[in-house]
Amino acid sequence: TDLEIRGEEAIVVLENRVVKLDLTTGQTLADTELLGAQEACILDDGTVVVTRGGLNDAWEPLDLTSHLVWLDGQDLSWEGELTPSEGPSLPSQEVTVVDGIVYVAINNGWSYTQEVGRMGRWDPLEGTYEEWDLGEEAKNPVAIHFHDGALFTVNNGDWTSTSVSRVALDDLASVETSILQGVSAGCNASAFVESKLAVQNSGETG
Repeated sequence: TDLEIRGEEAIVVLENRVVKLDLTTGQTLADTELLGAQEACILDDGTVVVTRGGLNDAWEPLDLTSHLVWLDGQDLSWEGELTPSEGPSLPSQEVTVVDGIVYVAINNGWSYTQEVGRMGRWDPLEGTYEEWDLGEEAKNPVAIHFHDGALFTVNNGDWTSTSVSRVALDDLASVETSILQGVSAGCNASAFVESKLAVQNSGETG
């Protein structure tokens, strides 16, 4: 579900598993099980921060003790977590780090019709966590991108439409959201290409 590269090493996130690889040799350097693992970011000291969510075999939301955890950068051993009373209270997906601050897209995306749109901000050094609502039109954020001093989220909504939000880093409550008419990106890939945001549409194979 995610790939993060740092130097000659890569962190690969699969659902319920996190793996570290040597990009030159292909050797597996570390491998750990992590229920509900979704997306990751890497701090300057190598610590791997991972969001959690997902479904069980009965297609019900996983019962997780936390939705944001961090692993040792060397061996991927468990280092800590933010419980729902300390951090994200609902399952989360995309995560990124900007200047040492971790930003989390909280979407509750595995509970159909109960999706939310929130942005979490965790400062690992200060040990503080804050959370903001992105607004009714920005539910179910499935991607975060940092560009030109702001955070951009791609929002899946109720799976029938897509919107994009611009969030000011100095004021996470300041949100601008644009609905992309006729676009349904689902939880597909998106990326900045220079100054343009590219979004992969669902069901398109061309």
